[in-house]
Amino acid sequence: MLSDTKETGGSTVENNSQVKAHYDALLGRTYTWMMGGASTNFEENRKFFDLHGLRPPTVDAKALDLGCGSGFQAIPLLELGYAVIAIDMSADLLQELKGHKEALARKVSGQSPLPSLTLIEGDILRLRALLPSDALASVDLAVCMGDTLTHLQSTAQVQSLVKNAVSFLKPGGTLILHFRDLTRHLEGTDRFLPCRTDENNIFTCVLEYEEAQETFLDGRDKEDRFVLINDLLYTRPDASAPWTFKKSQYKKLEVPPEEVLKMMQDAGMDTSFHPLAFGVVAVMGRKKP
Repeated sequence: MLSDTKETGGSTVENNSQVKAHYDALLGRTYTWMMGGASTNFEENRKFFDLHGLRPPTVDAKALDLGCGSGFQAIPLLELGYAVIAIDMSADLLQELKGHKEALARKVSGQSPLPSLTLIEGDILRLRALLPSDALASVDLAVCMGDTLTHLQSTAQVQSLVKNAVSFLKPGGTLILHFRDLTRHLEGTDRFLPCRTDENNIFTCVLEYEEAQETFLDGRDKEDRFVLINDLLYTRPDASAPWTFKKSQYKKLEVPPEEVLKMMQDAGMDTSFHPLAFGVVAVMGRKKP
């Protein structure tokens, strides 16, 4: 079973409109390819979930995929037996996820039916507006993986997301926040990253580091540090065609892992920290009874 829902009561949160515009203009249509392809990422996450012993605790277990993209997490979670609610701002990526689910359904045709997949186009910061109130304390697993967390525009938004995600978890439910630690700055030409190339596409990313100010209610200032992401794509339909150059930019938030650990603990979770490859970290929490 698969259902689609669009966000009502407003579109994206204003602060995140730049991210949505970037995905709509450039990254949404190239993201899966740029990340190495769907099959590679499905397999990586199958191994990740298996390593951490994530299994549906009941036959009707639910998982919430925040910033689901094209389904790198959602598809393995469906395979495990979770009914998945998948939320993303990119219509292109949600459509791609829908296609992956349909392909999986054909592959397992004649076997046990797949759990349901609900697709919601909307901003994960409006989680309480996107999901019905009876969904509170009903979810067994919530994941926010890839670069989704760094797309938020302040540590205050990260904290709000954590609190809201935990509110939808059952006691004993698990939250996984998986993101790149951008607090370790690259310098010089190391900031120029060749993301992926094939015969008809050349994708490069250039990083610039900047700072912004956020003011607390008591007048204190807190610095939120950002990385300006410049995505550069040369593309052509085939070898006989001329190259076309596309470019777009948006900000990513530097999210200190130790702050995320504290946020999850403050939200009533027992936590663990897992450093992964290429500067990626996973912070995992289990909601206390």
